[in-house]
Amino acid sequence: MLPRKHRLIHKEIIQLKKGARRISSDHLTLVYKVNTVDNISKISCVVSKKTEKTAVKRNKIKRQCRELVKENMTSIPKKINGILSVNKVENHFFFQVLDKEIKDLFSKVE
Repeated sequence: MLPRKHRLIHKEIIQLKKGARRISSDHLTLVYKVNTVDNISKISCVVSKKTEKTAVKRNKIKRQCRELVKENMTSIPKKINGILSVNKVENHFFFQVLDKEIKDLFSKVE
């Protein structure tokens, strides 16, 4: 699990929707804003019901996503507030696909 200081609160999520930038890959979308208040990055992972029907599978994907974000947090060039949403799920080797795409998205942050 991400440490509390790296998680977005509800107020920050609402502020993030105004004037945020968007980067997409095959399975993920990152909506972010540069964080000018704090000197840390804060990321939330989201999986919708349209993507995965059962709560057990959605929670598993969110846990995997959070773990990969935690591992790759230092590779973000700027300190950002962001929402990482999973658009499409593949059953085979999805953890490795997520890892590659999260690294690619974090390297594209401006």
